[in-house]
Amino acid sequence: MSSEANALTFLSLYLEQFLPGKNLDLLKLKLIKRARKNRTRGPGLSEVALIRGIVEVLRKRRKTILAHLDPQEVGNPALVELLKISPEDALLLCSGSLCPIPLKLISLALQAPEPSLLFRRTQLEAQFKELQLDLNDLVSTESTTQKRTVRTPVKRKGLISSYQALPMAARFLLETICVLSLLLGLLWVIPEVRNRYESSIQSRINEYLIESALIDSPAPEGTSKEPKAPILSEQMNSQEEPVTKSSSDAPSQKRQPKVIPGETWRFSFTGSATTEIEEAILEAIDSMGIEGQKPLNVPGGIQFDFMLESARLLDLKNQLENRITSIQKKAAAAQTTTVAYANMSWYKRLMQGNRKIPPNHVQVIIWISTL
Repeated sequence: MSSEANALTFLSLYLEQFLPGKNLDLLKLKLIKRARKNRTRGPGLSEVALIRGIVEVLRKRRKTILAHLDPQEVGNPALVELLKISPEDALLLCSGSLCPIPLKLISLALQAPEPSLLFRRTQLEAQFKELQLDLNDLVSTESTTQKRTVRTPVKRKGLISSYQALPMAARFLLETICVLSLLLGLLWVIPEVRNRYESSIQSRINEYLIESALIDSPAPEGTSKEPKAPILSEQMNSQEEPVTKSSSDAPSQKRQPKVIPGETWRFSFTGSATTEIEEAILEAIDSMGIEGQKPLNVPGGIQFDFMLESARLLDLKNQLENRITSIQKKAAAAQTTTVAYANMSWYKRLMQGNRKIPPNHVQVIIWISTL
């Protein structure tokens, strides 16, 4: 017999009392397939890999076997003593006359020098002789002893075997249900993920546009806009006096929004007349008696950021509206092109940003877009 067959015989001597024949055959087939993958690397590596795999499997199963070992049910004292020693020593002990395996292969598999393994085998044989045990008796124990099945600690094997024991129709039905469930899950998950991704991108774009004052849509809290400077051919060619607004259109008569302490008010200005807008904003701030405010040049525009008493916020808003209206009237009277215009929008939010707002104050952010 070959060394491969002798190694599998040793595996049978070690496990046949504790595994059903079908499970033992499947285990052998698995070890053979794994070992023969190394045959292309060298002629002897397949047998070395098989011996190494057998020792590794026995080392993992040894604790389970010893936990369920009952010497009275086994009936063979030689097998009981063989199970008590390590799988490496059991392999050495059986590699003599019982399962003749070349000591060189065992040395390569166990990665130990051959003289030391020979010495260990001699000591083990002497130990068995002291116990008055004969390893050759293990061959005839299969028909006289009662086999005992030990539950494998790996639960997946039990599930797989139970699944394979089902009828073909039941397995086909279960597999179909699993595939359909997977497809339905993918059909639901993919659009949902795409919608959430697109919504997050759109919300970021909207936030950026609002911050940069590049859109004219009102904010959630409301907006106050003045129309762009009207450029009409009738007004350009006529010598009529400019039409004045009625008293009901005056900013003071408009319905004013409610100011709550702790809010952040943002005023955004767009248009080509950025220099005039900046000068008008500085004049409005100076007229309110707010000192020490200088424009801050940031990417995309000019920004003012300061704290103001809540009671004075509407006065500042009216000052800004009046000055932007004045710039619009000057642009219309000068008959400039449609590019030269100034526009103002505003909105407010509660507790925006990381800055701490003092009591009875609001944060004011004035943004002039230069894009």
